[in-house]
Amino acid sequence: MQIQNLFPVPMLEAELGRDYTEEELNYVYSLKRKNIIGNELSVESEILNAPEMSNIKEWLENVVNTFLQSTHNPRDGVGLRITQSWASFSDQWQYHHDHKHSNSFYSGVLYIDARDDKIMFTNPNRLFPLFVQPKSPEYYTMHNSETWWVPATTGKLVIFPSLLVHGVPAVQEGYTRVSIAFNTFPTGEIANKPGLWHLDL
Repeated sequence: MQIQNLFPVPMLEAELGRDYTEEELNYVYSLKRKNIIGNELSVESEILNAPEMSNIKEWLENVVNTFLQSTHNPRDGVGLRITQSWASFSDQWQYHHDHKHSNSFYSGVLYIDARDDKIMFTNPNRLFPLFVQPKSPEYYTMHNSETWWVPATTGKLVIFPSLLVHGVPAVQEGYTRVSIAFNTFPTGEIANKPGLWHLDL
C-alpha cells in the first residue's frame, strides 16, 4: 500500500547560513514604519533594491528560482523575479493577521529576528469535509489539519505559493519580531506562440 500526495502544495524552508551584517541590520531597523492591523510595516515597499540588501536579494533570487525548477520544471529561460519587498515589525503582543498575497506567484519571509516563533498556514483544501477530527493535538497531521504551524527562527527563509493564507501569532516574549517579506512574478516566454495561452514576460 502506498499513499500519494495528489496535487500537493509546495513549501520551502531554508537557512541563510550566516549572520546578518551590521550594514544590513542598520538599514532594516532604520526603515520608516506605518501601522496596519496588528503590527507595523515599512513604508518602503522595495527594500531589497537597496544597495545594503544586494547580497540578501541575490541569495533569495537564487533560492526561489531553484524552488521553481524543483516544483514546476519550467521551460528554459523562465524564472521568477522579486517584485515588492518590505519589512514587518511586531512588538510584544502584536501579531500579523491572516492574509494572502495578490499579483504574486511565490511569496517568501526571511526572519531578521525571531525567537521560538512560528508562522501559521491555512489548509487550502479546508472545504473538503474534515468530518473525522482528531481528539487531541498529537494526532494532527498535514492531511487532517485546517491549519499548520511552521517554526520561525532568525535567519530562516520560508517560501510558499502566494495564494496560501497565512498569519503570525502575537509575540509572547519582550522583543520585536522583525522579518522581510517579498513577492515574485514569472519572467520569460511561457508556452508556445501558437497556443492561445502564450505569455512573454
